[in-house]
Amino acid sequence: MNIKLKGDLESDLRALGLKEGDQVAAVRCPVSTVGAVHFDIYKFGSIYNCVVWPENYDVLTETKN
Repeated sequence: MNIKLKGDLESDLRALGLKEGDQVAAVRCPVSTVGAVHFDIYKFGSIYNCVVWPENYDVLTETKN
C-alpha cells in the first residue's frame, strides 16, 4: 500500500530525511494490534526498517491480496 506521512514524525524518521507529506510504499505489520505499518528506506549506504503509527500516516492506496 502507499501511505502519506503526516504529523510530528519520530526523530529517527526525521534523521533519515523523512518529512510530513512524503509518500512511501508500506506494508501492514502482521502482528500489530494498533495499525502500525513498516517500510524500508535506503539511506547513507544502509537499509533501515521504519515503523509508522496510525496517527502519522494516511493510506493513499491499498492493494488487495
